[in-house]
Amino acid sequence: MNSIKWSRAVSGLALTFILGACSEVSFSPAPPKEGPSTLEDSTPDSGGLGSISGEILEAFNQRSVVRKVDLLVIVDNSLSMAEEQSRLGARIQSFLNHLGRVDWQLAVTTTDVSTGPYGLKGSLLTMAGTSSMILNKNVPNYEQVFLDTVVRSETLNCVGSCPSADEQALRAAIMAMDKRNTDNRGFFRDDADLGLLILSDEDEMSTGPALATKPEAVLDHFRNIWGDSKDLYTYGIITLPGDVNCLGAQGRDASYGTHVSDLSDLTGGLTGSICSEEYGETLGQIGKNLIKLLDSLRLKAAPDEDSIMMLFDPPQPDVRWSVYENKIIFDVPPKSGTKIRVAYDRKRRD
Repeated sequence: MNSIKWSRAVSGLALTFILGACSEVSFSPAPPKEGPSTLEDSTPDSGGLGSISGEILEAFNQRSVVRKVDLLVIVDNSLSMAEEQSRLGARIQSFLNHLGRVDWQLAVTTTDVSTGPYGLKGSLLTMAGTSSMILNKNVPNYEQVFLDTVVRSETLNCVGSCPSADEQALRAAIMAMDKRNTDNRGFFRDDADLGLLILSDEDEMSTGPALATKPEAVLDHFRNIWGDSKDLYTYGIITLPGDVNCLGAQGRDASYGTHVSDLSDLTGGLTGSICSEEYGETLGQIGKNLIKLLDSLRLKAAPDEDSIMMLFDPPQPDVRWSVYENKIIFDVPPKSGTKIRVAYDRKRRD
């Protein structure tokens, strides 16, 4: 059984172009193909939009600027999670391999937001064998450091006082953001997108009751802090909703990770099964998805997909792309230096 669930399918668009005198355009009618992307930056430019028309007109320049992302790993440290922590730690490189030219940094917190001895409440863990809470590619042997950090001693050796079994990954994410200028200073960069990677065998507050933090609350909290200056992407290794066999294999206390799955859908991410024998495939797909989202053009508004018109200067007829929310996501993006002009109508809400 395939353990990867893409959070939302996107289809290729048949595009119509209006040609100006002696102008040459390129178009991309074919459906997008899954795969890694290499675009490094697309910055809005004030240039004219030539002979395309729509309710909203935007222009971009393709420039070689290193993209930045802050990766917050939220790990379930309850007693049932020792094996899953080891699987995640052992295969994190399958994810990071796709971020070769991205300026990434990674931090870890847990799902424990209790007042008990292991309740981090969104504060970041110190990386094993270091004095820092932040991991990046410049840290020697960073794969081993991550493994040693994410495999929690309180999970392995609980005697008497144990981590909370009331897992709250979404609330932990909000609490971590709120500590951006205190306990977690230095991790949340204003010019870096934020990625959440959540590992848990249960839903928010174990079963997702009415009091549980809602996916929309996490996204709203993020937007209240950073507005539209950066983006949030969410990924999960969870008990996938509807996977009865996995739910049974995880034991009587497990529950479907509905809240994480819904937050992933809201932010364009994806989720994989916590029951996979090893997490390399899942983490590889997560890496591919993240790099595509980092390599996207972010429009001012969500477009009506059928209305989109694009011009590339110089022409590049092989460029393929898809639309998710207000993003144009390239399969193989235009060459650095390309001028991209986009015209579209705003998507009407039902």
